[in-house]
Amino acid sequence: MSFRSGYRYLVMIFSSCIFFLPATAQTGNMPADNLMKQAKQMAIDFNKNNLAAFVKYTHPNVVKMVGGEAKMVEVIRSQVDKWKEEGISISSVSIGDAKPIVKAGTELHSVVAQDLVLSVPGGKLTRTSYLLATSPDKGVTWRFIDATNIPVDKLYQMFPNYNKALVIPVKKEPVFIAD
Repeated sequence: MSFRSGYRYLVMIFSSCIFFLPATAQTGNMPADNLMKQAKQMAIDFNKNNLAAFVKYTHPNVVKMVGGEAKMVEVIRSQVDKWKEEGISISSVSIGDAKPIVKAGTELHSVVAQDLVLSVPGGKLTRTSYLLATSPDKGVTWRFIDATNIPVDKLYQMFPNYNKALVIPVKKEPVFIAD
């Protein structure tokens, strides 16, 4: 698998995550607070290389597509190991701002910015992607999928009640900064 296709595959797996945190920690503006708390916890788990916890947050459709939780951890570890051999490592994953939460049928939807920073030979590569956040339970739990590369018609097919008022930002090209 080439670096580019491996990168896309890992980013797709990483970005298509589900967060299922206990409802006991809810305060304030519950849906928005939970959205950001769960998105940030996902990034923490990934940054700490806690892939078993990370995969438990991954959208069930993605886990199924990869072949289950154990297979997904294996695929992520394998890709990260291949990158290490090529002098590439994940420096950080961070969560940015969220768009306002909108009602979409019986679900709540939002979009959250996510930055993935890779250390590559000669510098750093940063990719901003946009995660579609969905909550089936009024904001208690949120599920995320990278919507950056999903064509609009496919997005509507995957989420029939998608609220068209929620616009996924245009895909940005990765930015390389030389050392």
